[in-house]
Amino acid sequence: QKIASDSFILFVNDGSKDNTYQELKSLFKAHSDKVSVVNLSRNFGNFGYYFITFSLFLFAFTTLE
Repeated sequence: QKIASDSFILFVNDGSKDNTYQELKSLFKAHSDKVSVVNLSRNFGNFGYYFITFSLFLFAFTTLE
């Protein structure tokens, strides 16, 4: 399926041991203008979720200024 022109997708690999990160890298290479990948060294649970969310908030806030 196509990604809408005004959309952006962030995938977070939280330390999975399978082939997830390799698949996400392939997806990023095919759609680098619409997709980004964060690869965490391990599963950080809720802390990882809040860290990524806060980081995105800061990025969005600083780019709007």
